[in-house]
Parts: sequence; structure tokens; C-alpha cells
Amino acid sequence: MLGEAEQTEAVRADEISGLRTELKQTEGREDELRGENEELETELRRLRRQVRSLQVSLEKVGQYELTHTPAEEPTTHPTSFAELLERFSEFSHLAFTGASGTAGRDFRSWCSRPPNDAYPFSAGKVKMKESDTVGNRGAWRKERTFPVPLAVDRSGEVYMEAHIRIGGGNTVSPRLHFYDDGPGTGRVYVGYIGPHLTNTKT
Repeated sequence: MLGEAEQTEAVRADEISGLRTELKQTEGREDELRGENEELETELRRLRRQVRSLQVSLEKVGQYELTHTPAEEPTTHPTSFAELLERFSEFSHLAFTGASGTAGRDFRSWCSRPPNDAYPFSAGKVKMKESDTVGNRGAWRKERTFPVPLAVDRSGEVYMEAHIRIGGGNTVSPRLHFYDDGPGTGRVYVGYIGPHLTNTKT
């Protein structure tokens, strides 16, 4: 009877562990969905403000017939990582420092409360820290260490644990790793854009 009781207890412990893992995954997915929803709501509000502003401007100059004219096609967005890198020069406060062909408030807080004229990432997709498991494992930490100007760090490189999840979907979707040096050089340094780097799930 004691053996059966111990076996039953072990089974229940496994079930509890499984339920905790499932709960953690569900909470993570909830955070992702919340982030995606915030992103869509922010974009909708921006578009509504833009449409109204254009309508008011047209009415002021007497162009009533153009008030409801369809807007021009938006600026094309990059369709690949290579194209994205080519367009980095369009942003004066953004720099890419990753090797070619390889892998006040912080940025997440700014995304949570951006200026009215800004186009932030959804805060739900921005993570400013990696897990302790990743940070404490040398090989994984090294994967996330990228070059920066000596003005940022005298070693010429920093551990870029802050990252953005690109697109929707599962936990292994592409990532953009960056270092927010706002208090120092006033710039954000991007070290990696590509497939999810190694962790316990990849």
C-alpha cells in the first residue's frame, strides 16, 4: 500500500508540474496576444488621426471634393532582412553593428508611452532581459554578444539581451537583439536580426 501511495503521489506531482508548465505557456501566449492587440489599436488610432487631419486641411483650403479621396499607397516596407539592413541609413538614431552575414526610460517603457507622432513597437513584443538560464550559460550568452563602438563599451562588444519578437506566432519566431545606450551615446545599437537564437526551446 505504501508503494502504491508513493507511486500515486509521484504521478500527481508530475501532473502538477505539467499543469504549471502549461499555465506558464498560456500566460506567455496571453502576453503575446495582448501585445499584438495593443499594436493594432495603436496603429488604428494613428490612422484615424491622420485621416481626420488630412480632411481638416483639405477643407481649410476649399478642397472639399478631395476630402474623401483615397489616400496614396503607403511607403513600402522591407520584405526581407537584407532589405531592412539596406534601409538602416534612413534612421539617424539607429545603428546596426552585427557582423555581415552573421548572426531615463528604457526602450520598452518608451514603447508603452510613446509620443503622439511616434510609431513604436508593441510593448508586448519587447523584452529587455533574457532569462537567467540564458544569461548564465556561456555559449548562449556569447551568441547574444555583439560589437558596438568603443564609446559604448571599451571591450568593443556588449551582451544584447534586450530583444524584439518579430511578427506573431510561437515562441521561436524571429528576433531582433539590441542594446539601448540612450543614457550614453543616445543611440540604439542593433546586433542581430534573424532566427531565434539558442535557448531551452530551440
